[in-house]
Amino acid sequence: MIKKVFSIALAAMVTILSCKDDNKPIFEINEFEINTDNYTNGEVVFMVSTDGGNTFSTNIPTSLEEGQTITVRATDGLDPLDTELFDVDYSACIPEATSIDGADATFKVEGSAISVKVVIEDIQTLVAVNKGTAVFHTVDMENKSLTAAFTVTENGDPLTDIRSFIYNRFDKNYYITRNTKSGGGIYSVDPATSAATSINDNADNDWDAIADLVLMSNGDLLGNMWVNNDPGGHSLAQIKTTGEVGTINKIFDNTNDDICCGMGTIQVKGTNNYMIGDQNLKVHMVGIDGQGETLQYTLDPDFTDVVVGDVVIKSLTQNHDGTVLGLLFNWNDSKSYLVAFDTTNKIVSKVMALEKDGETNFQALKYIPKYTL
Repeated sequence: MIKKVFSIALAAMVTILSCKDDNKPIFEINEFEINTDNYTNGEVVFMVSTDGGNTFSTNIPTSLEEGQTITVRATDGLDPLDTELFDVDYSACIPEATSIDGADATFKVEGSAISVKVVIEDIQTLVAVNKGTAVFHTVDMENKSLTAAFTVTENGDPLTDIRSFIYNRFDKNYYITRNTKSGGGIYSVDPATSAATSINDNADNDWDAIADLVLMSNGDLLGNMWVNNDPGGHSLAQIKTTGEVGTINKIFDNTNDDICCGMGTIQVKGTNNYMIGDQNLKVHMVGIDGQGETLQYTLDPDFTDVVVGDVVIKSLTQNHDGTVLGLLFNWNDSKSYLVAFDTTNKIVSKVMALEKDGETNFQALKYIPKYTL
């Protein structure tokens, strides 16, 4: 992944000194290096205060004296970033900040210029939907609990049978698809209202269902779908946010014996490869052309709730650190499990059962930015 870096003011990593008539050294902020690879909420603007935080300006001070303190603030252009929604990490700054309060970091000028190096990331929330009610729940892995967050509706009624879900950081909308029984349609969803708008109703039955969605780097969607027409079978299809389905690549040029069920899909962080979950803990690693290899995973010995032959991987998702989680569905009892994938040792371990008020049939497990809720 290409790191996004914005340098403000003077050349990076160069200490610039000048002297007044009394030979007292004067220092500057010589660098702002801001990594926003995992930040999706617009522009970050830094402001600086030299009067103890009473006033802030986008003008970078150029005459700082030994012992002086300055405060740097990460903002959205107007207000400080809300650290309940965004992680603002000043730990790589030189010198180390003397104090950090939310999006503000205070530095003391001591012996060198100041290099402000910041990593800003969305705080992520894990969600899954109750298939029968259209209620999305946040998933608390620490407390192993689910909390209702929002209900997707169409014309005021719950839009049930949701199969897949993704947040599009480019247009700030959610996108969902419905299962085969409900026509396999594609919808955009306004996060502010949770109201869904049909963008492709699959009126000609071109596919059965879109099992999972991936956001592409150009803002389009990539859907893992069962195609009824040419090329037929499980395929990766590029989908415009208008609902138009474009290039379709068959996975493995498959027959039903090669690839079967579940079809949870992610683009592996930092690569051009896609990870696709199947039945029997098979995982396919393919390019966007649908070609690649199949890997066999095993169950952690402590995961005794299921039998390998009874489960399919219905959803996959990945956090900022690259940890892969999935939704494992048991055909026999319609129970759903949140699981973690050890991609090095090829082991699937149980995190928690997905259950709320006796309901166990959950779908569309994804990480989304907390600020969208």
